[in-house]
Amino acid sequence: MPRRTAVGICVAVGLLWTLRSGLALGGPDDRDPETAHDWAAVLSLSVAFASLAAGMLALGTLAEPTTWFRTAAGGIAVGGLVAAVGNILDNAVQARGGALIWALGAAAVFAALVALVFALLAERPRALAFVPVLTAIGIVTVAVGGGLLVLATWAWLAQRVAAGPEP
Repeated sequence: MPRRTAVGICVAVGLLWTLRSGLALGGPDDRDPETAHDWAAVLSLSVAFASLAAGMLALGTLAEPTTWFRTAAGGIAVGGLVAAVGNILDNAVQARGGALIWALGAAAVFAALVALVFALLAERPRALAFVPVLTAIGIVTVAVGGGLLVLATWAWLAQRVAAGPEP
């Protein structure tokens, strides 16, 4: 992946989670969306979860492509996409089973984020292990401004990607 593209993806991941966090502070009814604000909250959560798939590709520009990294990053990517679809099915379409699909996808994201921490701790630079930790904390606290933590984390990663791999 070209470095410029990876930087853009990192910034986009942070901005999407910050947008979702800002919308959450307005108290949307994302279980039964009626207003534009409600719909924006539902769609922004799905897009933010889906953005993690591209984010893992961007992180891969700095991390060593070990089997552990690829497995954990793949789990985050697939889990994020499943959570995105499940959120749409649950809140936008209000389909039966949508909540279960969303919950399974979100659980996969968090389990794979934990696995990614350990995969990155085995590499140099170890500082990359903070990305999944802070991302998970930011996602859990998204309703109270945690998106800003995700933004700060992914902006830091964008800066690291722009600087290139360490020798």
